[in-house]
Amino acid sequence: MRRLTLFTSILTIFAAIPACDDDAGSGEGTPDTVATGNDFDFDTMETHNSNTVRQLITYVKPENFTEEVLKSNYPVVVDFYADWCNPCKYMAPYFKKFAETYPDVKFVKYDVDQDDFKDPWCVSGLYGIDAIPTFDFFYLGEEYTKFRFTGADAETLESNIASFVKEIKMKYGKKKPWSLEFITEDSTTRGEYCSR
Repeated sequence: MRRLTLFTSILTIFAAIPACDDDAGSGEGTPDTVATGNDFDFDTMETHNSNTVRQLITYVKPENFTEEVLKSNYPVVVDFYADWCNPCKYMAPYFKKFAETYPDVKFVKYDVDQDDFKDPWCVSGLYGIDAIPTFDFFYLGEEYTKFRFTGADAETLESNIASFVKEIKMKYGKKKPWSLEFITEDSTTRGEYCSR
């Protein structure tokens, strides 16, 4: 009887998590939505308004993970997710909200179901994704693991994004880090070995 009560409680909790299918993503590399964005100027260390339209969320596949994440000129937050994952669906509206809040950061979603988990060279295997949602942080090919976390906690995600942006601004100061010479040979090839 206790097991049945516990099981019913768990189902009730998952039923209360709002499904957000429009944010679950198609994984087709199309933007979630577009918005008038802001540009970040590393010379003045300020964000200023622009009339450019940018993708709020980019969906990536194994074949373009290196280009979209590791070679990006912007700080990148990656949401490793799956369409069937209820905690991932719960975090999707927050991820979208933070993409609007932090225009100087690129927000990327990577569907882990694209990977063959038996292949250690696939993106999920390379970054040790063993639970979802996992949020990871990258800049110029470097993974900032101290901000990485797993779970459906919007406050932690927002705090980690703010700390990540602050560290990037402090680390690079007024230098424009657009040169890809910072990326090592090893980091540029990660993610290109996926067999799918």
